[in-house]
Amino acid sequence: MSTGAITKTNLLTFENMPKISITINSQDYVDFLAECNAQNMTPEEKIREIITCYVILRRNRRKLPQKVLDYFLTDKTH
Repeated sequence: MSTGAITKTNLLTFENMPKISITINSQDYVDFLAECNAQNMTPEEKIREIITCYVILRRNRRKLPQKVLDYFLTDKTH
């Protein structure tokens, strides 16, 4: 029976977490860094926040009206 305790075998550490690498243009990077600085966050913290928000939205998409979710889940770059 599992107690849910964190053990050496089930602990996911930063060293073995999946890595994400993206390429963006220089101006987007400067704008992103400015936003991070304005919120007193590192780029890594801001990216983690963005991913967390996206995951929460996707997990709750059935609980919210689709019209509300469409705004957050559509590509706004086009």
